[in-house]
Amino acid sequence: MRKQVLIYLAIYACIYAIALVTALLTKPTFFSNILGFVAILNYICSLAPGIFRIILPGSRKNKFLNYLLKHRRFLGVSAFLLALNHGALQIIKRQLNLLDPITYLHYFQGFSMLTILTLLAITSSDESVKSFKRNWKNFTN
Repeated sequence: MRKQVLIYLAIYACIYAIALVTALLTKPTFFSNILGFVAILNYICSLAPGIFRIILPGSRKNKFLNYLLKHRRFLGVSAFLLALNHGALQIIKRQLNLLDPITYLHYFQGFSMLTILTLLAITSSDESVKSFKRNWKNFTN
């Protein structure tokens, strides 16, 4: 399991480095947009196996979907981290005042998505699975 985590960290570090180099060569806004796009792709990849298993029961034998299903926790946590970086860069770029309630009205979609991803990232650790016991599936589904 530890080897898999290191492989995932290496893959995301490479993606992050490529995006960072691209950002240095172009506008920083482009880097933030790349992070947001990759975060959405990771989130979709973490949700897709479960959806396909429900809609298409014959897809249980698909190796790619089984691979995504096996590693969906890593994909979800990486989606959270990428979205967090995207949000931080957007806040810096737009110089948002987080103490102003109108800011939350204008950027409601982003803040609500980050809140959902934060809850999912917190509950995806082994410790939270143990603490929730049998209620964990009810909470995450």
